[in-house]
Amino acid sequence: TSGAGDQHSYRVTAAARRDSGFDKSEAGKSRRDGKDLQFVNGRWLISPSAVWALDLQAGYKTGAKHDDIGGLDTSAPDQFVDNYYASINSQHFLSTNNSLKWQLDYSGAGNTTEWRTCTPASELGVPLDVLVCGDVNNNIRAQRTDLDVQDTWLSDGPWKLVTGAHVQHQHVESNTYYSGSVSSTTSKLFAHVDYHFLP
Repeated sequence: TSGAGDQHSYRVTAAARRDSGFDKSEAGKSRRDGKDLQFVNGRWLISPSAVWALDLQAGYKTGAKHDDIGGLDTSAPDQFVDNYYASINSQHFLSTNNSLKWQLDYSGAGNTTEWRTCTPASELGVPLDVLVCGDVNNNIRAQRTDLDVQDTWLSDGPWKLVTGAHVQHQHVESNTYYSGSVSSTTSKLFAHVDYHFLP
């Protein structure tokens, strides 16, 4: 659905994706490798004034990806996803020669994959003719935030100056891959000068 007003417009979409996968494997065994995902996305464009424009976006995805049960697995390693994002973009014309633009992005991704599997004790160095079973946890959750600020100045002559900054923060949680959680933050400054030779 979509709509518009004097100083704004919007659009919202929703969809579902289902795929039953292959019916059988090459060996003739039944497969369970389907997907069942749902999506929703939205965008809102706003013009608070003649010199200011805003762009807001957001989205969400959830669902499951099914997988076959392995040879010694006792449950299926199905994957459940839970992803989302949000973004704000602002552009403000400070004068006929100067504009300020900034953008804030945030996203998150969750992946839950847990199943139970077994292995012969002999493969673990235990001289017994038994199976040892345990739970496998491949769960992981990640978040990321980005902030960009850019100022553009145009002279009345051949000069153009662009300056700005970027900051990014990432956070990941996973007992299997990171033994808990890790975080990192990076930042940078930049400047660019253009000179256009007049004919």
